[in-house]
Amino acid sequence: MDKQQVIVLGAGVAGLTAAIYLARAGLDPVVITGSTIGGQIRAAQHVHNWPGLLESTGGDFSQHLYDHAHSLGVTFLDERVLSVSAKHRQLSVTLSSGGTIESFSLILSLGSTQRRLQCKGASKYWQKGIFVCDAQQNFAKYTGKQVVIVGGGNSAITFAHKAAKYAQEVTIIQLLDRLTATDPLTNEVLQHDKISILYSQEVIQILGDSSCVTEVVMQHTSTNALHAIPADVVITAIGQEPNTSLFKGQLDLTQSGHIMHDANRTHTSVDGVFAAGDIMDPLYRQAITASAFGAMAALDCEYFLTGKVSTQYS
Repeated sequence: MDKQQVIVLGAGVAGLTAAIYLARAGLDPVVITGSTIGGQIRAAQHVHNWPGLLESTGGDFSQHLYDHAHSLGVTFLDERVLSVSAKHRQLSVTLSSGGTIESFSLILSLGSTQRRLQCKGASKYWQKGIFVCDAQQNFAKYTGKQVVIVGGGNSAITFAHKAAKYAQEVTIIQLLDRLTATDPLTNEVLQHDKISILYSQEVIQILGDSSCVTEVVMQHTSTNALHAIPADVVITAIGQEPNTSLFKGQLDLTQSGHIMHDANRTHTSVDGVFAAGDIMDPLYRQAITASAFGAMAALDCEYFLTGKVSTQYS
């Protein structure tokens, strides 16, 4: 493949928005999709907060973004990124197929990955009853089980609501004294007779029978009192880590691991490399802000490549 004008890493909301803008500017973007087109929002049961769209599923929402980009001639490569060389004017991406693509510019929109529990027993029982939150999985497998969800945000609420249709009991363990979820399902979860919520509790140990989880031990954040509950499944929904491991030692990162960028712009510490979405945004982490950052990155990239943009900065 010849040297590209711009390669977009990631096909979530930020990456797809960037691709749409770049294609409209005639820059023939190549998008490396990774494992999922649409990013984390694809797993959302409901999308209620996109302006002008009263309601959608995450899957439909993601498909519309992809279809829009595809209709503009965007090239999609169903590959994973093995490594990135982000040197000044020597930008390249090595793919899972073994090939390497060179480019004059890069837009990084690889998103984030859900955090895993770090308490005692968490590693031992990883994939043996402990899993990260995935709203797309087969919930029927939780029929009759004791399901414990760690976290109090939208992901935890969505998972609890789905799991309660099958589980014997669902318990949400929240570190804070309140839920942080804003999803409309929150009220239903609070009133659900099969869902209970334990506030101000920190999970300190996972116990099991060597083959599977059997119990969760927690400690109250104020009184330090210990409490244990039975569990067949433990689901973690405790936030995300930015997917920036490929760029350590090449780009400047913040203390939290996010890509550093110019204030109000998407430029990184390397000329021709731009960042958009959760990979550089530790604060908002919304689909609408990811899309906005994607558009900004595309405009910044267009100016870098051509010296002008089709939509002028104000």
